[in-house]
This record gives sequence, C-alpha cells and structure tokens, in this order.
Amino acid sequence: MEVINCKLASTRHKFERIDKNRIKKTLSMKYYNYDNKQWLDTYKKVRALCPFLIEVYERNGPEFIIEDVGKHITVDHLIRERNPKIPVTKNIICDIYQSLAQLMNAQIEISRQLGKNQYFIHDDVSIQNIVVTENSKVKIIDVDGFNFQNHIGGDMNYAFAHTDLVYKLQKHFKMED
Repeated sequence: MEVINCKLASTRHKFERIDKNRIKKTLSMKYYNYDNKQWLDTYKKVRALCPFLIEVYERNGPEFIIEDVGKHITVDHLIRERNPKIPVTKNIICDIYQSLAQLMNAQIEISRQLGKNQYFIHDDVSIQNIVVTENSKVKIIDVDGFNFQNHIGGDMNYAFAHTDLVYKLQKHFKMED
C-alpha cells in the first residue's frame, strides 16, 4: 500500500492508498468501545440522508476504509485564499451550506431511531472537515468524528461551523445590480 503524504491531514492519523478509489485511515488513538458493524450501519443511514458525507466501506476499531475524494481543498483554505484554484461559485456556496444543513438533519433523524438517550453525532464539524474537490464537489470528511453519545452536545460544533462560514464567505457573495 502507498502511504499518502497529505499536508492538510492531521499528523495523528495515517493514510494509505488501497486502490484508486479507496484509502485506509488509521487513527493513533484507540478509544473505541462499540460495535464496528453498528457504527458502520448507523453511519450508512446518516449518509443516505446526507450524500455530502464520504463513503465508508469498512470499519475496524481505529481503521476506516474510506472513499478517496481525490485532489481537494478544505473550505477553510478555499475561502481564505485570495485567488483560489477552485472558483468559489454560487453553487459551491450553496452546496457548502446545504452539506451542513443536511448533516444536522440527518444525524438528528437517525438519532431519533436509536435507543433512549443515544445519539449518533459528528462532534468535530468544522470548515476544516468540509472539502471541495477539483471537480467542484463538496464533501464532508473526518468520519471518525461520528460517535454514539448520550447527549446531543456535539452539535454545538455545527453552530460554530455555520457562524464561521457566514463571516468568511461574505467576500465571495456578489451583489447583482
């Protein structure tokens, strides 16, 4: 397997290419105490409602076999650059906002179906974990941010990400005459 050198990726994680469409992501922290099948089945239900999420093919503790989104830039870097290589169009702006809204709605809807006081929440939502691919597709990465929780507090990050977007995307809104 080819080890992927990704300067935007966290140094806590290891990325290895499996084939042209899949990557193995291994977390250095091993704090998982729930069933891999339950996690993967629940994630797939959330993804069915929020197709902006990257695909997860397998999960084994700290190892994830995930979709390779190809060349991309984080939304944080995209909106900070003066002349981004990927133009920030109205469609991209709408897709970024829609990805956050769908994520919020999907994880709440699926959490309704779980046991009492159990939620499946992405507790690391940020504009650093949303990317735009070279073909202008918006994807939510960092699937290991999804965890079973007994509270819904992780969704506060959704509000922070939304607020961050509102202020940083303003320079890309164009007023028409």
